Amino acid sequence: MNEKIQLPAPTFDDQLRVSEAIVKRRSIRQYDGHALSLQQIANLCYFSAGVTDKERGFCANPTACNTHHIDLYLANADFCAKYIPAEHVLDIIERGDFRAEMAIQPFAKEASIQFIYVVNAVTFSKFPGNPDHKTKYGHTDCAIMATNTCLYATSLGLGSVMRGMFDPAIVAQRLHLPAEDEIVLTVSVG
Repeated sequence: MNEKIQLPAPTFDDQLRVSEAIVKRRSIRQYDGHALSLQQIANLCYFSAGVTDKERGFCANPTACNTHHIDLYLANADFCAKYIPAEHVLDIIERGDFRAEMAIQPFAKEASIQFIYVVNAVTFSKFPGNPDHKTKYGHTDCAIMATNTCLYATSLGLGSVMRGMFDPAIVAQRLHLPAEDEIVLTVSVG
């Protein structure tokens, strides 16, 4: 589609400290589907996967050998998009409301936004470590990123839940993923 949305710079005015967010975080399974502001989306993306140290190329989420092999996608009521951390933009994949396609459980279909965590096979092919460890590292790194999302959602007063129940074929088709990429987790936020 080649349409990008420039996200506003992240804000650092959260009401909760990290320790409070950890204590208050719960898996929430009831949503009203209200739209999140562009600032909320920007902050959720940035604190999940954004570039936090441009000089050294470090991101909010650690990855094995700093390979940056996890791609963050999202679906809200308006579009599906891929977050591009280096530019802090959303690269629109398709316009429309595809949140229900990202979930199997009925409650998740009502969430304001679905985040999808994908191991990028091309990027991960450059991983210098033992190839037998790739799955373990890919899954671990997705879980770390998803945890960042949930903790930041809690700091905003939003509910969230990590989910492994989704139809990988439908999600991959909607996000136009290469066959080699692996969808590991999703998080519903609202």
